[in-house]
Amino acid sequence: MSKHAIRFMAITRSPTIGSVTILPFMFHELAYIYHPHCSLDSKSVFLIILSIQYEEYLTSDADCNSNECMDDISNKQRIGHSEAELVQTMINGINVLIAMEQKLLAGESIEALLPTPYVSPVDIIAGQGGSEAMCTSIQVQPSPEDNYPVFTSKHRSLMAKHLTKELYEELKDLSTSKGFTLDQAIQTGVDNAHLGVGIVAGDEECYEVFKKIMDPVIEGWHQFKTEDMHHTDLDVSKLQNADKIDYTYVQSTRVRSGRNIRGMSLPPGTTRAERLQVENLISSALSTLSDELQGKYYPLMNMTKEEEEQLQKDHFLFQKPGGGTLLTGAGAARDWPSGRGIFHNEQKSFLVWVNEEDHMRVISMQDGGDIVAVFARWVKGVNAVQESIQKSGFSFMHNDHHGFLGTCPSNLGTGLRASMFVRLEKLGTDPHALEEVCKVYGLQPRGSAGEHSAAVGGMWDISNKARIGKSEVELVQTMIDGVSKLIELEKELELGKTYQEVLASMGITVAEA
Repeated sequence: MSKHAIRFMAITRSPTIGSVTILPFMFHELAYIYHPHCSLDSKSVFLIILSIQYEEYLTSDADCNSNECMDDISNKQRIGHSEAELVQTMINGINVLIAMEQKLLAGESIEALLPTPYVSPVDIIAGQGGSEAMCTSIQVQPSPEDNYPVFTSKHRSLMAKHLTKELYEELKDLSTSKGFTLDQAIQTGVDNAHLGVGIVAGDEECYEVFKKIMDPVIEGWHQFKTEDMHHTDLDVSKLQNADKIDYTYVQSTRVRSGRNIRGMSLPPGTTRAERLQVENLISSALSTLSDELQGKYYPLMNMTKEEEEQLQKDHFLFQKPGGGTLLTGAGAARDWPSGRGIFHNEQKSFLVWVNEEDHMRVISMQDGGDIVAVFARWVKGVNAVQESIQKSGFSFMHNDHHGFLGTCPSNLGTGLRASMFVRLEKLGTDPHALEEVCKVYGLQPRGSAGEHSAAVGGMWDISNKARIGKSEVELVQTMIDGVSKLIELEKELELGKTYQEVLASMGITVAEA
């Protein structure tokens, strides 16, 4: 390298580039190249620098405001190459430029030093073509498999299990009439390896457009086959043995179910305007309820922080989804808290959540274990809301195969979750084992603050796991029978039976963590 050319070298770290950046600067006297009588102007020099065939990653910033023409030459790339490679890029490119300068000073041609093929900058500026030849760009031809998600051994969802590369390729370019794509549907399962389902619907059509992945996920979760039909039964009088539950172990009871408005996008696929439209439609319908269901709608936007926290503490109101959750990963937590709210009657025994996971979560709840009263109120409430919605010219998303449709395939069919907060201080000491025990009875345990949370004070939220393939009455009965058995097992542990003895009596083997 010519000694007269080096004026300054610096290493810098730039927070705007996104990686540790080595920026070796060299100020060079390229006086002849920039001389007024030289045929190469500053733009030409810049293009020459960019077009050096073996070192195409230099940039130029010339300053010819003084008699001494100085040019700031540096590597253009910051990432994808090592520090040594970037410095070498600058060294090699500078050597070529200095060689050009020396030949011009000697009155010699620099044609041999120009890249091949070389197109005059004048041609480019004049719009006569040649930009492709000047910028030796690399034509990247991505493989069809390049956009296939990366699944690791930690991904446990049914979506990850069934979405082969071939199936992804078949579905990836499809979209619903509202524009919801496969990649949007699966993103939450890609980002959150712990999820069990791993896919959501952005609108009603997703269950048909993406049925080749939705159907195996639904069958895997619910054991509900593509030829099965869903049926409804809301006859409260069919419930049995509810009075056999030891209510001293039960803190509270609730029944809830999701409902969504046909023609509207579901929360993962909705727009700001559509979300507000759903809120207005539902809040107007709820204002017509009477008797014990009569109440008031409270938009989240208008709540004080204290009011919101108290409702959440009392288990009446949903929380904003955090990171690592299905809703956040699916895009359903956008624009929070706009368009969200809660309706409740005076006793706070009948509630409707608006625009959380679904358009509506219709909830009946009360302290203690009177599941018959809770279920009867829920039936009355959901029927009243449906009638009010229909008077406005709308209906719920529903078909004969899936039943009622929801954002998550785990909440199809009835969409119903009947649950009790049950004290299981001993049985719940091993959450994994408790999950296996609950599975035997068709139940699912959750912590005190919902799925994937801790059980404070040994209080577990126990509910039916299935949503589809069985009627509402059958699912509530599953919860009644299962909770009764869990309380019996808890009592056995209290009397001195070991956890392993309880598991062995049920034929359950749990691998040690």
